[in-house]
Amino acid sequence: MTRSSTVNLRADNIMIDADHRSVMLIDWPHASIGAPWLDLAFMLPSVAMQGGGDPQKLFLRAPGPRTA
Repeated sequence: MTRSSTVNLRADNIMIDADHRSVMLIDWPHASIGAPWLDLAFMLPSVAMQGGGDPQKLFLRAPGPRTA
């Protein structure tokens, strides 16, 4: 299974509206087609740097990576 992927997903490439109802992904210079869990793998270092948890634990807890 493949889908579009930013391959550059980081916290500074995500905008959330003031009402927290919309999430916008911006800055897609490296957009490609890839596995559904690919953006998660690229996002986790940014999550860890901002105190969001252990990247390996978060990756293994997500539904997609277990089937990769």
